[in-house]
Amino acid sequence: METPFTPEDLERIEARMREIVKADLPFVREEGTKEQARAFFPGEPYKEELLADIPEETVSLYRMGNFLDLCRGPTCPAPGGWGRSS
Repeated sequence: METPFTPEDLERIEARMREIVKADLPFVREEGTKEQARAFFPGEPYKEELLADIPEETVSLYRMGNFLDLCRGPTCPAPGGWGRSS
């Protein structure tokens, strides 16, 4: 980022994080090819770097609502699920 986070920025981020945890949407594991994963993350060099380091052609992605990210997993069942058994 060009401008450092301010204390107010951090407060807004924390408030949003609390909303996400409260919603407790499940993490859903998906699998696809590296090429499919690249299509989800165009122009993201860090994702390209991660994908290049994965020897397998199939990769895992985790979805929560409309958010999708590359993730090796496993993960907890949902953001509010820390400490819960799956």
